[in-house]
Amino acid sequence: MVESGMDISDKVKNILVNLEESAKIRVLVAHDNIVIGVLEISNPLKRESSVVIKRLMLAKKEMIGFFMD
Repeated sequence: MVESGMDISDKVKNILVNLEESAKIRVLVAHDNIVIGVLEISNPLKRESSVVIKRLMLAKKEMIGFFMD
C-alpha cells in the first residue's frame, strides 16, 4: 500500500506492530486510498498435526513445508 502512495496512519501502524507478535496474517482494507480496517486471519496448528508428521516420517515419505510469510 505504501508503494502505491497510500498513506497509513500512525494508529494503523501501531495496530500492525502489535499484531506482528501474534504470528497471524494481516490484511489492510482500504477505500479511496484510506485504510478503513485491518483483518487478522489465524490458522493455528491442529493437535493431530504432530501425529500425522510422525506417521509420514515412519512411512519414509518426503515432506515439504509451505509457509506464507
